[in-house]
Amino acid sequence: MLLVLIAGFIAAYGFRGCGAIKSAGKISSHGMARVPAATIPGGCGPFAVCELNELKAREVRTSEFFIDENPVTNREYGACVDQGACRDNRAGDCAVPDALGRPWPVSAGDAPAELFDDERPAVCVSWSMARDFCKESGKRLPGDAEWMAAAGAGKGFVFPGARLPQPGHEKWPAVAAGRFRLNGIANAGQPVCCGPDAGDGWALTSPAGRFPESDAETGLRDMAGNVWEWTADCAAPARDGKCAARVIKGGSWATSLYELRIRNKAGRDPALRSAEIGFRCALDALE
Repeated sequence: MLLVLIAGFIAAYGFRGCGAIKSAGKISSHGMARVPAATIPGGCGPFAVCELNELKAREVRTSEFFIDENPVTNREYGACVDQGACRDNRAGDCAVPDALGRPWPVSAGDAPAELFDDERPAVCVSWSMARDFCKESGKRLPGDAEWMAAAGAGKGFVFPGARLPQPGHEKWPAVAAGRFRLNGIANAGQPVCCGPDAGDGWALTSPAGRFPESDAETGLRDMAGNVWEWTADCAAPARDGKCAARVIKGGSWATSLYELRIRNKAGRDPALRSAEIGFRCALDALE
């Protein structure tokens, strides 16, 4: 009888975990955007310049899935910490970029306090910390190809979001020449090199979703800039069964426009905790 009552309670009210809603044995896609199945062409895509790993990339097809509309915030991550299910991102070391974008290791407690404002993206999280949060939420980290599909790679976009100039746009020559600035579109660093750029209104991270029109087509925000985002994929050959580097996507508040390209496939040590790197979670399409 008790089991019946508990089952009825869960079905009626659900269970709210770290950012997810578990109801009747399923995870709700509340706060997430649906990404339809997509085909991502291989090679460099429409941009004239790319890295060797992009040039070698083959065509990839992705299935339908859901992805968080915004990067996970300090408020959401902190709730998981308070529950004892996640490690504290405010304790331990954290790499903070200087004025030239060079990462300097400091204690997270000595990092600028605004990085940990409730509504800003959760930073100073390693790959496993991000993975554990998503797992606790009943979700997972997106794969590299899934992240690209969500950002618009299957639509021929060079940068995430419809508001960023794409090939053929009147401002594309400025983009190609490195003169285009992202003011009002995304929180990023200097257009070419190097380091943070407060001209967009934010010297560090900005509150998640502060650029609401960054992708009006899908409802996703901050896919370009603000924080790099961990993905599930390995960027470097595994050593002794362990991945040496995990793929990060999207660029950050301290990186140039070039780093924001959808196909840019940067890799970082999964143990790295950085003021530039956050994450968002994904979910398989509900049956």
